[in-house]
Amino acid sequence: MNSSGTLDAQLQDLNNWQYEKDVFPLVAPTRLLNTWKLIEAWLRILQLLALLSVLIWSMLFLPDLLRIAIRPNLDQHAPALRHLQSATDQNTPNAGMETASGPLQDLKPEDSAEDYCTSVSEYLTHSRTTYDFLVSVCLPAISLGSTVGVLVSWICLPASRWRIFGLGPFVGAWTFGWLRLTTAVQHRSGGSIWVGTGDLTPGGGFPIDYSVYDKFMFACTVNDLPAATLSMTLGLMAAIWFARPITRFVMRLLLPPATRWHIAWLWTADGLRVPGAQRSSS
Repeated sequence: MNSSGTLDAQLQDLNNWQYEKDVFPLVAPTRLLNTWKLIEAWLRILQLLALLSVLIWSMLFLPDLLRIAIRPNLDQHAPALRHLQSATDQNTPNAGMETASGPLQDLKPEDSAEDYCTSVSEYLTHSRTTYDFLVSVCLPAISLGSTVGVLVSWICLPASRWRIFGLGPFVGAWTFGWLRLTTAVQHRSGGSIWVGTGDLTPGGGFPIDYSVYDKFMFACTVNDLPAATLSMTLGLMAAIWFARPITRFVMRLLLPPATRWHIAWLWTADGLRVPGAQRSSS
């Protein structure tokens, strides 16, 4: 009976036992702990803002990227643009220049942007080669998506790679839907751009009014938007998937094993063991 009572008293004392204030002097005070939690919360917010900024920038920059890629290749569309310009300025001579035929033959400068999209889409289908399509549309979009994917992978390093990988299809679908609804003609008045020379500068070729040029570029952009969005999404997903293993490989080459604990989350975020950085049990 006495032993049973003694055991109950010991258990009671064990349940009521508390640490003394000076047992663990290295434990952070409550104020310091709260400060660190506040800093961590702000870091999370900054991480989210950085991620949204990169994704929004890539989405808004895609149409400009397509126009930048199309502009150096305007010379190959010179006959079609010459036809549209000759309809604008009846005094422009057509001698020595090939006139447009096919889908653009009946297109007029004052036609709507929707008419331009229909005619230019059919025109590009017959006039542009597969190589030109890959170089002027797919390759720039893949490069943009790969760059954004690397940035996203670095921003979201503490998160699992599988979670970040799921951003790819969502970003692609959102980008296509948003740009398809918001992309519009620039509607610049006055001025012209020179076509028919390698550097698009005066001294050769012929000028194209901005009213024609802007609608032609808008039609090309809308026509290439699905393929460009798909290419950007593939580049984004590929970069997200391969950026982190490449980063880990580079870190293993640059950092000695003892210092890899400082960036252990580069491995632990994906459930991996930090290579060569195991601490001894002693």
